[in-house]
Amino acid sequence: MVSSPTVRLAHHLTFAGECAEAFELYAQILGGTILGARKYADSPLGSQVPPNWQQKVLFASLKVGDYALHGTDHLPNQYRRSEGFYVSLHIREPEDAARVFRSLSQGGVVQVSLQKSFWSTHFALFVDRFGIPWEIDHESPP
Repeated sequence: MVSSPTVRLAHHLTFAGECAEAFELYAQILGGTILGARKYADSPLGSQVPPNWQQKVLFASLKVGDYALHGTDHLPNQYRRSEGFYVSLHIREPEDAARVFRSLSQGGVVQVSLQKSFWSTHFALFVDRFGIPWEIDHESPP
C-alpha cells in the first residue's frame, strides 16, 4: 500500500478553448491561486496547432488550499465534454455554499438546486458554463 504523502490527487479538467477564463473565475470564486498557465505558443506543440489556438492553454494549475485543479484547452477535434465525475466542493460555511453555488452555476445547467438532503444541509449538482460538473456539499464541523 502506498502511504498518502507520496500520492496527491488532482482533477485535470479539459476545455474547448475557455481554460484561462474558467481558471480566472474559479480562482476568484474559490479563493485560489493560479500557479501558472502555459500557452501552446510557448511549447514545442506550438507549431502543430492552428494559429488561432496559439494563445490557448496547454497546461494550467490552480491551487485551492491543499488541493490542485489542472486544466488544458483540447483542440476542437479532440475535445470531449466531461462526464462521469463531479468536482466535489466540501464547504464548511452555509453562506459560502450558497455564494459558490450562485456564482459557479450561473450560465450553466443546474441538476439539483442547493437544498437540504438527508446527509447535508446544503447540497447541489450542476454543470458550469464551461461544461465542468460540480457538486457542493456542506461540511458540518465535527
